[in-house]
Parts: sequence; structure tokens; C-alpha cells
Amino acid sequence: MIRNPEFRRNLWIQFSSTRVLVAALITGLLLACALAADVALTTRRQFVPDITAYVARWLAIAILLLWAGRQAAGAVVGEIRRRTWDAQRLSTLHPWTMAWGKLFGATSLAWIMGLIAAAAYIASGVFERPAGYVAAAAVGILGYGVVCQATGLLSSLARLTGRPGERGGGTTVAHVVGLLATAVLASFIEWGLENQGRWFGIDIGARLLRPLTIWFFALWAIVGVYRRMRRELQMRSTPWVWLLFLAALVVYGEGLAYGRGRPAIALLLPTVLLALMLWAMALIEAKDPLTLRQSFERLARGQWREAATLVPLWLVTYVVFAIVALVSIALAAGTTGALRILRIPGEPESSTLLILIAFLLFLTRDVLIVQIFTLGREANLAGLSGAVIWFVLYFAIPAVMIAGRLWEYLGLFLPTGQGGWMICLLPAAAEAVACIGLFAWRWRVYWRENAARAPLG
Repeated sequence: MIRNPEFRRNLWIQFSSTRVLVAALITGLLLACALAADVALTTRRQFVPDITAYVARWLAIAILLLWAGRQAAGAVVGEIRRRTWDAQRLSTLHPWTMAWGKLFGATSLAWIMGLIAAAAYIASGVFERPAGYVAAAAVGILGYGVVCQATGLLSSLARLTGRPGERGGGTTVAHVVGLLATAVLASFIEWGLENQGRWFGIDIGARLLRPLTIWFFALWAIVGVYRRMRRELQMRSTPWVWLLFLAALVVYGEGLAYGRGRPAIALLLPTVLLALMLWAMALIEAKDPLTLRQSFERLARGQWREAATLVPLWLVTYVVFAIVALVSIALAAGTTGALRILRIPGEPESSTLLILIAFLLFLTRDVLIVQIFTLGREANLAGLSGAVIWFVLYFAIPAVMIAGRLWEYLGLFLPTGQGGWMICLLPAAAEAVACIGLFAWRWRVYWRENAARAPLG
């Protein structure tokens, strides 16, 4: 690691005397105050540093997610603002060297402070909990830190390869994406541990399954940073690694759902997981109509390998999502299973088949909404505009309907699977068809106005 020139350069930047002094003083002062409070309470009971353990635990979380997460999210954006990134891209550094140096070099000081806090948590936590439990919790905290930092850096890299003049996406946006990814992972893990720590029937135990799940996704996030760095350094890559990740995500989720006695959940879970990935990629990935057109043209000519290096990952994710959704729909059509998504008063259980079809129609509409904005004059705001519309459709309007007790009409805006096909499917199908037509029209208009940018041949 120390031979990595990019890592060494970031060490020189991070470990300035002022930064080290301030970070050490704040970390040490917080831990010392917590320990002093524990010592002051020993007059009435046995010494148990529970305050120190509490402070150290949350201090490690704050350092790794807030401080280190922001450092990682701004590692490349900061280079662009200092106008040093183009020179680094033209260097002979390997993508893995660059990815590793940025991810762990820009966060090196924060990691040192985070590890000190984690060590303090382990040392104080063993007084009242088993050592294995405390160690597993500390390993999980470190894993969450890697997930947040790698996802934030990956998000900032994904926004770099857009149109000329639209480079950079903001450190705050990338950091928020990393925090949201960590929160979604934490929720997913808590849901998965409801089966008492079993994976495909194997009794792993909640204590061990939690850090294994966290680090499973943390390692995939690091791989994602490396693959995206390859593209940023002008190295063409096929999307096989992304496809492998999607498959691993579905298999891992199915392992957590196995044995719950609810086949409808296992049938719906792959579609939901892929929908989350599709929403994320549609928002954070750079939008470039020229690259999309080039990939279509390569496919039409039968140049599959070249097309695979150009096709955007949001389109790859949508194709996988559509295939999985159609397979799940076919399986659900032959069963009578039902699944309660929202507990709507006076309504029957949700139909799994209606939920799956509604998911496919809603996601088709959502992706096309973002792509329609991409073909507009403010294409750099396509992701933000799409996110605002999604928020209105999925949260604002349903909240008003719930406040008005219009439970039976929630299927118009959410894939609830209740109300029959007239409520759940017909409006969603009309919206999807309208978005397909609008996108086709905007696509033709865009290339008439930008004929000079069309690739020759």
C-alpha cells in the first residue's frame, strides 16, 4: 500500500500538523470525558465503562460515515476543482492504484481516528458484553464506513463521464448518496436478520451474518470504484462485473428470504432489489445521448463487444430488471399467493401478480422520465428533475391521499397490488406508453437539432 504513489500523495495532504493536532485533540477529549464520567460513577457500583463504549461507538460511526464519507465523495471532485485531475488521468497509474489511493488515501486521517474510536469501543464494551459480540459490532461499523465511502466515491465518478463541460457533480450530492446507500443496507440487514440469522437454511447466526453481509456489499462497492475508475481513465470495460453483482445481490437476498414460509416475498424480492439498483443508476449515472446512440448503432451492426463497452449501466440494469420481472410475473400467474404491502383498511390482501406488473410499468415510466429530461436543454439537471418528480409521485401525492383516507386509490401511484387491474395497472400502463411515445418524439427532435454531433457512418 505504501508503495502506491497516489496513496502517498494523499497521505502528505491529509497528515498536516494542524489536521492531526485538531483531530487528535477532539477525539481524545471526547473519549477522555466519557471515561471520566464512568470513573466518577464507580463510587456506587462496579466500574463498567458503558458511557465510554457508547461515546466511542457513535464517535467511530460519525467519523467513518460523516467525515471520511465526505472526504471520499470529494476526492475526485476536489481534484477537478484544483484542475489537477486531467493531468492524473493522463498519467501511467493503473486504475486500481488510482482507485485505492483515492479511496483510502483521501480518508487516511479519518480512518486512523475511526480505528482509535473503534478500539476504544472494543476495550470498553467487553466489560458488559461478550467479546465476540463487541468485535462483530466493531467490524460491522468499519464495514459501514467502507460502504459509505466507496459508494460516495463511486457516485462522484459516475457523474464525471457526461457531456463535455458538465463534469463534476458536487461533493454533497455524492456524500448523500453514500449515506443513503448505507441506510438502505442497514435496513436490508435488519430485515434479513428476522429469520434468526439463517441464509438458505444455514444457521449462521445474527452475530456473524451481520458483518458478513456488510462486508459482502463493502467489497462489491470497492470493485465498483475500480471498474468506474477504469472507464474514467479511458479504458473500455464490458458490463459483466455489473451483471455479476446484480446476480449476487439477488442470490444473497433470496438466501435471507429463504425459509420464512412466505413464497410471495421470495418471488417479489428480486424485482424489488433490482428496482432499487435501477432507480439509483438512473439518477447518479451520467447521461449522454451520444453514447446511447452509439451503443444502439453497434448493436444494429452486430458489433456486440463494442456495444457492450458503450452501453450505459442504467440500460443494462433495466434489461435485467425487465427480464426478472417478467419471469416473476409468469411464476406468480400460476400461483394464488398474496402479499400484504400496505395495511389498507377494508381492502383485501395485495395480489403478488398485480404488484409485479405494476412495478414493471412504474419503473419503465420512471426511467423514461429521466431520459426525457436528458434530451432537454437542461440535461445536467435530468437526475435532479427526475428525483423531484419521483418524490411527488411516490411520496407527496400518496401522503395527501392517506391524509384524506382515500386508501382505495393508492394503487394509482404505488404498486400496492390492491384495487384490481383498473386501479393498479391501467393508469400505470397509460403512463408508461405515454412516456415511451414522448421519449421517441424527443429522441428524433434532439438528433435533428444536434445532427452535427451524430457519429459518422
